[in-house]
This record gives sequence, C-alpha cells and structure tokens, in this order.
Amino acid sequence: MKLLLKYRIVLSGFMLGLLLSGLTAFPLTAELNILYNWLAPRQAWFPALFEWISIVRTGLIETDAKYPFIAYGTDWLAFGHMMIAAAYIGPWRDPIRNRFILEWGMFCCVAVIPVAFICGPIRGIPIGWTWLDCAFGIVGFPPLYLCWKWSKKMEAQTVTATTGSSSQPRDAQPAPAFSER
Repeated sequence: MKLLLKYRIVLSGFMLGLLLSGLTAFPLTAELNILYNWLAPRQAWFPALFEWISIVRTGLIETDAKYPFIAYGTDWLAFGHMMIAAAYIGPWRDPIRNRFILEWGMFCCVAVIPVAFICGPIRGIPIGWTWLDCAFGIVGFPPLYLCWKWSKKMEAQTVTATTGSSSQPRDAQPAPAFSER
C-alpha cells in the first residue's frame, strides 16, 4: 500500500474519532439515560460505575430542567471537537507542509493527562473516569505519531526524487522546527 494512502487512512480514522467524540457531546442526557437503563439491571456487576452514572444523570436532568443554558457549554465542546477534526484537513491534503498540525495534536494528546489528573480531583471526578479521559490522549497519540513519521519519510522521498540524492545542501532549506536529529 502506498505510504500516502496509509497516512490518509490513519489520519482519517483519527479525524473520525474526534468528530464522533464531539457529536456525542450534544445528546448527553439522552445518552446517559440509555446507559443508565442498560446498567440498572446489571448494577451488581458494576456498582461504582452505576453509582457514578446515576449521579451524573441526575445532575444533567436537574441542570437541564432548571438551567438549560448550561448545556450551551457542551454544545461548544462538541463544536470544538468538530473544528479540531477539521484542522486535520490541512495535513490530510499536504502531509509535509502541514506537519506542524500533527505536532500540535501530539502535544495536545500528552497535555490531556496532566489536565485530567489536575482538574479531575478538583471537580470530584472518580479516578477511573480520570483514567478514561486520559485514554483519549493515550489512544490519540500513536496514530498522529505514525502520520508524523510517515510525513517525514514522504519528505525524504520527495527530496530524493527532486535532487537525486537523499542529502541536500545545508543552505537549500531552513532546518525544520521539529526534527528527528
């Protein structure tokens, strides 16, 4: 399989994950009702999870009833995820020129972990849920790293095809901001 095709398949999967993650932020109460109804007959199997889902569900139902405008914040969360997914159209179209977006994405994936471990306890989030939040960064990093490596490889192949050799004079191009050296 061609390198560019592999790159685009992996990056498309990452973009789809961001898009779906964002879309799930719109119907939070409905989703929690479904999860609650599924967990209720199984609460003996997952007592801590059932308790947490019950608390969150109650909080959302009461907040939606008394202060529906609060949900506007999660609407913006959803929108943000979709726009971040759209930012990856640049590297999808031009993997070499837009590699910096992959680097930014890898940084964001790493940054998820300290934010979850700092803000989670402050907000009373159970440790298991904090680890679940961290999983988004942990799972998101490898595909971006693969795409970043493949982008570097495509750049090297482009240089080789253009110059006829894999090395180029030092003054031909400024050094990239993020290199493997």
